[in-house]
Amino acid sequence: MHDTRCVYYREDMSKITLTSAGQVIDALGGTVALARMLSVSAAAVSNYRARNAFPSNSYLALGNALA
Repeated sequence: MHDTRCVYYREDMSKITLTSAGQVIDALGGTVALARMLSVSAAAVSNYRARNAFPSNSYLALGNALA
């Protein structure tokens, strides 16, 4: 797992920098929504939030969802 830092554009095209796994999870609709998106349990997403990192096999899906 790696540190989480990414740039995200809101619907109004304002740019924000997401600097924690929690911010990414929240930007993508929360724990349950992200768990469904990644086909993992809500507990797994809660662990990502607690560890402030995502597993590398989720990067592509996260990048696509944030694009």
